[in-house]
Amino acid sequence: MFCDKSNVNILTAYMAACGIRHVVVCPGSRNAVLVHNFAVCDAFTCHAVTDERSSAFVALGMAASLSEPVAVCVTSGTALLNTLPAVAEAHYRGLPLLVISADRPQQWIGQQDGQTLPQPCALAPYATFSAQLHELTDEASRIWLCRLLNEAFLVLPHGPVHLNVPISEPLFSFTTPELPAVRPASCYVRTTKALLPDEVVERLEAARCPVLVVGQVDGLHVDDELRDLVSSGALLVLPEVLSGLPGSHRTKVLEEIGPESVFKPDLVLHVGGTFVNKRVKLYLRHTGADVVRIGQDRGLVDTFNHLAAVVPLTAGEGLHAIARAVNNMQEKKAVRMALDCLKGFQVVPRCFRPNRLNDLGVIQKAFEYMREYPGPLHLANSNSVRNALHFVDGYPYPVYCNRGTNGIEGSLSTAVGHALISDTPVYVFIGDLSFFYDQNALWNSELCGNLRILLLNNGGGQIFSTLPGLGASPAASKYVSATHHTSAQGIAHSYGVSYYSVRRNDELDTALAAWSRSSGARPVLLEAFTTPADNDAAAKVMHGIYERLMKKSSENASNLCE
Repeated sequence: MFCDKSNVNILTAYMAACGIRHVVVCPGSRNAVLVHNFAVCDAFTCHAVTDERSSAFVALGMAASLSEPVAVCVTSGTALLNTLPAVAEAHYRGLPLLVISADRPQQWIGQQDGQTLPQPCALAPYATFSAQLHELTDEASRIWLCRLLNEAFLVLPHGPVHLNVPISEPLFSFTTPELPAVRPASCYVRTTKALLPDEVVERLEAARCPVLVVGQVDGLHVDDELRDLVSSGALLVLPEVLSGLPGSHRTKVLEEIGPESVFKPDLVLHVGGTFVNKRVKLYLRHTGADVVRIGQDRGLVDTFNHLAAVVPLTAGEGLHAIARAVNNMQEKKAVRMALDCLKGFQVVPRCFRPNRLNDLGVIQKAFEYMREYPGPLHLANSNSVRNALHFVDGYPYPVYCNRGTNGIEGSLSTAVGHALISDTPVYVFIGDLSFFYDQNALWNSELCGNLRILLLNNGGGQIFSTLPGLGASPAASKYVSATHHTSAQGIAHSYGVSYYSVRRNDELDTALAAWSRSSGARPVLLEAFTTPADNDAAAKVMHGIYERLMKKSSENASNLCE
């Protein structure tokens, strides 16, 4: 029987699954549950050493001799500090020494309780990786713990790792009949030809509905090979708008109608950075399909909670490697059915015909004029980027967004930086809170007439109206959404920026023509004043279009807008 501490049992299972064979154990009460597990698990041979400083060097000698990871387990308090000399030695030799320290509950640190001191990161800077293996409270904490262990064991072959394990009382209950099932992630060795590993290719061929999800990729050159990949019937490609790939309308469609109604993956390839479409991300977390992450990340990226393997290629290399791998694969029925369904939604932009001025309609009309005078587009976070997703697919220039951290600050400044080094128009769609927060971006004497700012002023944080339940709070309007009555006109004049504004739908064409075709020496700003009520109504109309198209997806697309 194993102990009743879930974090200890999961750690034990990962150690066995990742090939740990030898564990050097030291005496103590807090680490006794760890030692018990190691002693009763057939995967390990335990070696008892009383002195912690010596024990760590004993484990180091085994690791050097065997050329494989070896663990040392100590109790709480200064016992951990005694392993530091051996950890430093392992650091400079790149030896796989795994230090496991038991710990007291964090609330007793510094409270004159026995054998307590701050243990997380106590072996820095010599431990290549350190993690606190928290006690479990729910499913989310279990997923987090498994991700930490995956990262730890992927790093371990390259140097020492420290895992600190808080264990609360009661300690000594050994009634768990077996260890939990775990799924350690593997990391393939990068090849000089930047190819997918044979095992991944074989899994692609065998999958019923493999999916490639592509997040944000800056500077991707889209060639014919990548265009063929997006249209391939052997793999369902779901590119975010910030990926640079065509077909980004697919993820927006799934966000509106629900991905579960279109496909069910049995293998997910994941390339690129962060996502705008939250619903697709959450769906992939719940499908349970194995995920192969393709990227050269600084840490372990397990966005969908089911990471099975890592392929260390850049996003561009990975996409081309996938394209070559699927080039000769047969079309899959489930993929083709999903593609046929999603294709019918390409008519959405021409189905949306607003009568009143609203954010969606302004962005829709702006794209019509921008395609005559195209240039790079920067999207601010929150509603600006989400509203643009309905219309941006097929835009001939790169689309940018500060999606790495998803903050509202700096969106205008980022576009200004681009405009300062660009010979083409540089467009930016931005909401009022983001604009006023970053207005000092215009405090720049080098700016010229290639910067085109579309400011969507709806009097506050419109995105907060979409959060279920928030409207019931008396703080929602004034404090959360930051409702205001501010205009950018004075700011524009202060910085010498050409200014236009619209308050009615019939003013929009004239204003956008002047905005997009401006040939002046200074930036131009178009401020569209919309209302939350009109924006909410337009969003409902847009969602209704998606629902209607879903119901009639088998009909001729040209008849769906009649």
